[in-house]
Amino acid sequence: MSRKAVQNGQAFNKWLELTEEQGGDTSVLKDFSAYDHAEYSFEFSATEAGYISEIDAYSIGMASLELGAGRKKKEDDVDPAAGIELKKKIGDSVKKGETLAVGYTNNKQLTDTAIDELKNAFSIRDKTTERLTMITHRVDKDGVHKL
Repeated sequence: MSRKAVQNGQAFNKWLELTEEQGGDTSVLKDFSAYDHAEYSFEFSATEAGYISEIDAYSIGMASLELGAGRKKKEDDVDPAAGIELKKKIGDSVKKGETLAVGYTNNKQLTDTAIDELKNAFSIRDKTTERLTMITHRVDKDGVHKL
């Protein structure tokens, strides 16, 4: 049910509706070119070949924080163009040198510490790992149903 809503666009349309109802600007949701773009970007690549077995969300979050996507202290500014774009998922095959993630920031001096965080984020193994599904159960008026 929810997977179908994502695939056919109903979920996106509902997101737009909810954003508009809260006074949000939906122009950037409809056209990503309207959003601020970071002045600097860098690719983070695999140091070995294999399969992505784990991606540590905490390390990704800390790398994003280092790039300016969040505050270390309440006085800090947030860079709305900063962040990490993941190019691979758990279970994906990777070659040595293949891009795992792209970092974005408006302050080039922040990239080295973000790269250090990303080094801890990806685990690569020789054998494939089963991909975990995001939706495992469906809840309705009759109860919880495993998918």
